[in-house]
Amino acid sequence: MNVIDKTSDKILKKLTGILLWNNHFYGICIAALSICSSLYLTGQLPSLTFLAMVYFGTVVYYTNAYFNENINEQNKDRAIWYQNHYAYLKTRQRVLGIATTVILIFSIYQNPSLLAFNIISLGLLGFSLLLSYLYSFPEFQNNGLLKSSIIAFVWTIIGAYLPVYFNRSGEFENMNTIVTTLYCIQLFLFIFLLAVLFDIKDIKTDLSGNKKTLVLQIGLNNIMQFLVLPYIVTSMVIDYKLANSFSFTSIIWLLHCIFYLIIYLVSKKALTESKISRSILLVDGLMLIKATSGIIAWYIIH
Repeated sequence: MNVIDKTSDKILKKLTGILLWNNHFYGICIAALSICSSLYLTGQLPSLTFLAMVYFGTVVYYTNAYFNENINEQNKDRAIWYQNHYAYLKTRQRVLGIATTVILIFSIYQNPSLLAFNIISLGLLGFSLLLSYLYSFPEFQNNGLLKSSIIAFVWTIIGAYLPVYFNRSGEFENMNTIVTTLYCIQLFLFIFLLAVLFDIKDIKTDLSGNKKTLVLQIGLNNIMQFLVLPYIVTSMVIDYKLANSFSFTSIIWLLHCIFYLIIYLVSKKALTESKISRSILLVDGLMLIKATSGIIAWYIIH
């Protein structure tokens, strides 16, 4: 390896640590999804304080989840990075945890009606917190359907429901319930698909560990026909149902078709991917593509 290759490799590892192992990538993803959801469901951008809160909260949650993970062939790069930066991460967890709490308190102070929970908001937020806690238990992570459903539900609540809740200051009387529900279902199915695709990289260790992931239950060769294609068809049907409410034009439909083609191609590639850093960028990177294309489409419409 020459000097240029060594320098490039060092820079790549540094960027991987900053963006991926620090979990800033997931913070960016949830912020982007929140912006997209807020635009479509409320017609306005979320506040910077809200974006900071969900960004910091997501970084803290995922960092905490990876502190004590067992090292295997798939996650060894991340696990070793965590060991080498343990002290820094512990300090950062405290700082971001305090920042998230302060922002939440400030938001409530600014909008006291956020505490005026109705039965729906209380149930969804409470259930989301419960699932986030239960996800850390092996019994839930080892069950593919439960694992993917928990991830999809929590990300949907944070990425679609909370932006609406905070923008509406806790008041839902003027919300279009059908549109919001369809939008949330579509996002849930999308995140569910990504959660399953992300498990492909661990198929060997999951098989030896007797885990019941959906990848193992469905079979690697059946993922496309039994999961990816049904998702694309279902999501396009939801698009059709939402088309009038969101004033879709031919250009918007073209953007959606391109996005579904990207999902199909990425899913095919994910079937052979085993490196965790590439899986994060490849599979979870679809969240950024979805959010960015959605934001662009919204501004084209408006």
